[in-house]
Amino acid sequence: MLVLFIAGPAKAVLTIQPKSSQIFSGESVTFRCNIQRGDVTHWKYTWSKDDVDLPTRKHKYEISEVKISDSAAYRCLGTHIDQKKHPKWSDIVRLTVTERPAAVLTLQPNWPQIFSGETVTLRCDIQGGEEIEYAFYNSGKLVSTKTEPEYRIDPAKNGLYTCEGLQKRNGLKHSQTSNVIQLTVLDQPQAVLSVSPQWLDPGDSVTLSCWVKESSTGWRFFWYRTVPYTASEDSYTLIPTGPSHTGGYVCRAERGDPVYDTLYSKPQFLCQMKAPISVHLMKKNHQRAW
Repeated sequence: MLVLFIAGPAKAVLTIQPKSSQIFSGESVTFRCNIQRGDVTHWKYTWSKDDVDLPTRKHKYEISEVKISDSAAYRCLGTHIDQKKHPKWSDIVRLTVTERPAAVLTLQPNWPQIFSGETVTLRCDIQGGEEIEYAFYNSGKLVSTKTEPEYRIDPAKNGLYTCEGLQKRNGLKHSQTSNVIQLTVLDQPQAVLSVSPQWLDPGDSVTLSCWVKESSTGWRFFWYRTVPYTASEDSYTLIPTGPSHTGGYVCRAERGDPVYDTLYSKPQFLCQMKAPISVHLMKKNHQRAW
């Protein structure tokens, strides 16, 4: 007995790469239309996007940089070159393209001036940041790739810094490029000490003021006379050793964690004739230092 099997219409099978459920704008996407009978050269291909024909007739359809407007329902069919086999459309494959999430780069500590030898940290915040790596760039050159969103720079270096997220599965760009943070590293500052008045009559008080000329942010101040003196009190008394008294004073400032020190100030001197004098330690803004 002879049994004949009559094949039905050849149905196309449409696949998409990558298979990720989340495709971001700017990524590349490839559709392939496979017919399980014969070689790809035996078929002519028709492509449809939301039921509108596309101009390509190849067995694959590539979009090098997808846009939001490429989001649609795609399908394909294959027509055999001898026209004897009737084609059947593939099932629909839906492409959904979303905008890349924004990346926001911040500087910690966010001081207006950064000095040579200080340590800073860049933080890259990206919404929906699961399964990504954080790439940090200086003037467009990759300087670090991390699984955590923070990049510590010790010591701080000049540059134009940006960041972005990369997909762990393929290293492709996940986020938009962040805002730019410009780091300009200044020379180590020197504390400035002033004394007012510098020449004293018996019983006079004198004020020592310490500040950092290049920056007013985040400093703690320390005064020294012969041996280190930390400004835990706002005044102390100098005891003269003879008919006249000459005292030399310097100050410095520190800030941050780890601690960063300025250079010591240039020394300032006090001169008085007989009586003890009271010295008040002041910051530049004339608040007493504690």
